[in-house]
Amino acid sequence: MGKDATNRIASSIADIPGSLKQSRLHIWEPAIKMIKDRPLLGYGVDTFKSVFPAYEGAEFAQIDGANVSSRTAHNEPLNIAATMGLISLGIYLYIIYAYFLCWYRSFKKITDDNYRLISLGFFSAFTAYIVQNMFSFGVAAINIAFYLILAVHTFDMAALKPARTRVYSIYDRKKAAGFIPVLQVAAVALALFGAQRAYNFYSADVNYNRGKLLGGIQNRWDLAIEEHKASVKKCPGEVKYHVYLGLAYERYAMMYNDKDNKVKLLMLAEKAYKRGSELNPMNSYYWGNLGRVDTLLAENYDPKYYAIAEENYLQAVKRAPVTALFYNNLLDLYMKTGRGDMIIPMLEKIEMYDKQLAAVANFTLGNVLFGTGDYKNAQYHYKRSIEFKPDFYECLYNIGVTAAALGEKNEAVAALEELLIRKPDFKQRPDAERILADLKRK
Repeated sequence: MGKDATNRIASSIADIPGSLKQSRLHIWEPAIKMIKDRPLLGYGVDTFKSVFPAYEGAEFAQIDGANVSSRTAHNEPLNIAATMGLISLGIYLYIIYAYFLCWYRSFKKITDDNYRLISLGFFSAFTAYIVQNMFSFGVAAINIAFYLILAVHTFDMAALKPARTRVYSIYDRKKAAGFIPVLQVAAVALALFGAQRAYNFYSADVNYNRGKLLGGIQNRWDLAIEEHKASVKKCPGEVKYHVYLGLAYERYAMMYNDKDNKVKLLMLAEKAYKRGSELNPMNSYYWGNLGRVDTLLAENYDPKYYAIAEENYLQAVKRAPVTALFYNNLLDLYMKTGRGDMIIPMLEKIEMYDKQLAAVANFTLGNVLFGTGDYKNAQYHYKRSIEFKPDFYECLYNIGVTAAALGEKNEAVAALEELLIRKPDFKQRPDAERILADLKRK
């Protein structure tokens, strides 16, 4: 175990409340809200990542990243309840209770010391798994091992009980003799169907991963498209295949200078992204993909797509109200279409319910304005951002840079000096020092 990992564990143990506040509590609180909204059946198996952005707070975005979603609740009971409902959670807790009761009763009957140690070892593994899953989550490899331990140990403990034989008959063998071949054929057919489906999933995933490699590493998006099309054909109900097909079309389109081919590919990308949104309408990023490709269609084909892009971005914001990426896209869209009147009302709305997000939104708008050369308004929004979040050091740096661009030497020097004092390890410190030195020489 490395030094960084050791230090992290030590600091977490030394300040447990602080450690929880830094990450887990910002995931658990949204998970509880998800459970309250759909208590019985949850949102569906493995949907936590898609649904979480609709419930997360700005604090999570500040800690884990502005455009990041938590994969799970990092707490097994909460994750089960949020995705599969309280009924499934009850079943899970009953399995744990049943195993514990079985172990406790059998352990009291064990007289052999060696066997008692083995039994304690099994139970310790069980306990360790349960405890770590209060702060983490199970994955396929670990879960299989866990349930195998439960099965093996339970079977072993059952040997301590007196043997009891019970025979149940659900049909008359003689009367059903002629029906048995039919059942056998049905069983074989079902097995073949299951094997074929399993192979389809495996084969589709091979195409999917090959497409990712061809596009992402070799930049051969034309070949990546063919691989992702094969994945979609084999498993049309798997959302990620449609999304990555859309991404491949979009990336390939951006390599074209020929407008007609570019538009054709962008339309195919839009079609694939739409299918992804239909299959998983809760995923904000799929709506964001649609907004992005519709913006490209507006720029390269027909301005009417700006309105469609706006609607898709608004759908993304609705599903992920604290994700800065979508606000950034909307701000950029409003700037491109000359609809600056839409920006301030949007900021005011954000400022009403989330100060942290208001800081990010003003910072984002400041960046957009700075990019257009509107330094004065950029400066205003940077200062507005720092009001909401005084320790927003990237914003303080931008205030200094913007003041320098406006020729406001004293203000630029003051901002940059304050930054270097308050945040000595600022990642852009060399740039700040260079700008500061240039200002002082003038």
